[in-house]
Amino acid sequence: MSRIFGNKIGILGGFSGSADEVEVLNFVYSTGSIGDQFTSGSIASISVKTLNLTSSGAQGELIFRASDSNNPSTTGSAIMRLFHEGNNNEPRVGIGFKTNETPLKPLDIKSSADSTKGTEFLLRSARTTQGALTGDEGGSINFTIDSGSFTDITTTGSIARIKTKVTSIGAGGAQGKLVYELSKGIGSTSADIFEYGFNIGGQTLFTSIQTASLIIKDFSPTGESVFKMKDFDDNIRFSVNNGNVEASGSLKITGSVNFSSLPTTEPTITGSLWISGSSIAHPNSGYLMVFNP
Repeated sequence: MSRIFGNKIGILGGFSGSADEVEVLNFVYSTGSIGDQFTSGSIASISVKTLNLTSSGAQGELIFRASDSNNPSTTGSAIMRLFHEGNNNEPRVGIGFKTNETPLKPLDIKSSADSTKGTEFLLRSARTTQGALTGDEGGSINFTIDSGSFTDITTTGSIARIKTKVTSIGAGGAQGKLVYELSKGIGSTSADIFEYGFNIGGQTLFTSIQTASLIIKDFSPTGESVFKMKDFDDNIRFSVNNGNVEASGSLKITGSVNFSSLPTTEPTITGSLWISGSSIAHPNSGYLMVFNP
């Protein structure tokens, strides 16, 4: 609604007994070569649809349409739909939905194309005079809890943030890293916990930097977790499974090593360690043996 000289302007979008979509505003291109200017001449239009009507009032939907190349003789296809849903009156914004399809979440984006990429979400960032500087963020997604008791929901209300950072930029393009920022305790303190990028952390290839503990838990009693490292030819170089460690290549250890529960009888598996005998000088020690038949 808008006001002219103190009066409201109302656009009739439905009437008693009507539940069909009603076009309330149509942007047309006027030319004599087009048959019906309100359909084939339509560039874009706004429609309304009554969803619920009671004695207390009406509930409806706002539909935005744009002409498309597949159906040039019509008013076009719906590109955005706005309405409320459920007992909590959650807003629904549906992009790319037809009128016989229903957006399921507050923001629901759908694309239909013969492409291998699927739906893409593009975040563009730039400074006013140049693309970016090293260290700039290229965009972020902030997961927050909305509460009036928080000083700033973007910081104190933030649980986690996914962001990108520029690590190098030039005339040929930009290079960066993907960063996961997590909150630490209750407050505005947060830290970059996971980083993924090329030529970071002193490495010359793609690298993952984790500033946190790593805990790998079995999926089920029979579904054991496995940690593996493979070479380019897919050969296993290092593996941890069910407490067993398998390594291919040399092993360098700095610091003390503690072997527990070693057998005191000769094993039968080649390469197994076991303890044999003792010495007069060291009665509490034994000889570390390697079974090699």
